[in-house]
Amino acid sequence: MIVEVTVGADGAVLDARATEGHKLFRGVAERSAKRWIFNSLTGEHAVRTVRLTFIFKFVPKRKATPEELLPVFMPLYGVEIRGTKPDYIYNNSVGGAHIQRKPHAMTPTDERCLVWRSKVDSTLMLPKDVPGVDEKDQQRVMEGIDCLLRLEGNINKANFSGVTKPYVSQLFKPATVEVGALYYISYLFTEKWAHADAIALVDNKKEPNASKMVHRAYVAYREWFQHVKKIGLADARKKQLDPLKGKDIRWY
Repeated sequence: MIVEVTVGADGAVLDARATEGHKLFRGVAERSAKRWIFNSLTGEHAVRTVRLTFIFKFVPKRKATPEELLPVFMPLYGVEIRGTKPDYIYNNSVGGAHIQRKPHAMTPTDERCLVWRSKVDSTLMLPKDVPGVDEKDQQRVMEGIDCLLRLEGNINKANFSGVTKPYVSQLFKPATVEVGALYYISYLFTEKWAHADAIALVDNKKEPNASKMVHRAYVAYREWFQHVKKIGLADARKKQLDPLKGKDIRWY
């Protein structure tokens, strides 16, 4: 997979576009490329175009040790991304990412994570025989938070966007899955859908839901979740633990 990126003077990627390779990997390659950081430059060539090479390699599950699954970086601007074949496949014939199970492949935990993801990812539709989850069950809520924290980098359109209260007049761009996942986590924790005025992360410097800000939010949420696991969900709710307390990020 070849991805051409435009790099700004500060080394951040301004744009990424897949030019070669299978369409199945284009989205993930472009999302990954947008997170690369290059050396900053000055002068007339400060803004430049770079070609990145992504090689996707499937490792047999019997050989899939943590070491074998580490990415391998290659000069110049190349990376081999390793993984095992998924236990589900996508069928795009129905206008979205429709999940079809491989016989005897998916565990109950895998299925429940797909259910949680389907709550925020507008491209995902599940088979009718996949059971739902009880959002009042504390064990299921903890499981859901763990599953949703894996969605960083998913920039598909979320199932929900915009404001949550009628008095807010500001317009927002459609939320991505990675932003929607964090909003849904706070909803599961607070048990209040309108726990914020809008499904948008903001700070004092950047546009709502800017990618680097979203990454910082994921770091904060993961630290918060470790604390919640230590003291338990019930006590964490009593203490009204806020994942973004003391951070320079907040929900709108």
